[in-house]
Amino acid sequence: MRTSASSACPFAARIVARWAAGTSRRQPDGPKANMTPAIAPKYRRARILIWLKVRPHAEIPPGFDRGPVRVPGKRLDKRSVHSQKSPMSSFETLLVDQADGVVTITINRPAKLNALNAQVLTELTAVLTALAQDPGDARVGILTGAGGKAFVAGADIAEMQKMTASEAKRFSELGQGVTALLEALPFPIIAKVSGFALGGGCELALACDFIYASSKSKFGQPEVNLGLIPGFGGTARLARRIGLGHARELIYTGDIIRADRAQAIGLVNQILEPEELDDAVQKLAVTIASRGPRAVRECKRVMLRGTDADLGVACELEAQAFSALFACPDQQEGASAFLEKRAAVFKGE
Repeated sequence: MRTSASSACPFAARIVARWAAGTSRRQPDGPKANMTPAIAPKYRRARILIWLKVRPHAEIPPGFDRGPVRVPGKRLDKRSVHSQKSPMSSFETLLVDQADGVVTITINRPAKLNALNAQVLTELTAVLTALAQDPGDARVGILTGAGGKAFVAGADIAEMQKMTASEAKRFSELGQGVTALLEALPFPIIAKVSGFALGGGCELALACDFIYASSKSKFGQPEVNLGLIPGFGGTARLARRIGLGHARELIYTGDIIRADRAQAIGLVNQILEPEELDDAVQKLAVTIASRGPRAVRECKRVMLRGTDADLGVACELEAQAFSALFACPDQQEGASAFLEKRAAVFKGE
């Protein structure tokens, strides 16, 4: 039996209807307060899609289209957008593809070197929120940029130039929200970097579990060249990844470094030739996806929470997660497969 939004949650239904119509009586706040008139409806649409993702049987607001359906293993293009429907595919600046337990998110503004503007960050927020609430079959993620020239060349300077201090604060919070969502996803995510990863692009990569890069990639936090500082968490995450001394040097000078230097200081996990990068990252993702998914999720959760905790607290978190997994069918399957000398078939249970 289908449950309508009006019968299950009348208040929520009214809120969604106001979002759809753009007549919310609340004053804009948070990320949407700095949206231009052209971007605001897209932000409102993303919020509705997230709500529908959580309540798939909810009554759809009048005149609202859920969007195209993603076919697993196939990337949607404009020809399929009008014939199929899915909330995970109705984005203008992103491509989202899922196959074999691997979800790939591609920032798709190659003409702008995939620069981050409010629309990109809003759409990333929608995708990552949906994945966090319901990963589905996703066991590993890949974040990359389209075009090959840049992963993300930074924030969109043309959009930033017009911002007031209060708008810049909201823009920073929007970007920090994206990096926090990336870091907290319930499954690992790999940054596949080809070309420039500068400013906000480097910060997005830092929020991923690890970074694979092409030999032609370049990294940096060059914000001081614009009279700014990193705004999406770079001052904190860069120091945690490569150490305070190296982080200070990169941030204070604004220098751009090559992939080999980035690997030497611990920023990049592995460097590959450009023609080898895609296959290597896909192979890595499929390998992780084949492991016990609950165990991998617990590894990420415990390491994320334990990194800045007291050693005793971190070890207690580990012991709790270790023992809890013994109640899971996947642990029994893993042990049985090992003893029987066969490949384990994990179901995420």
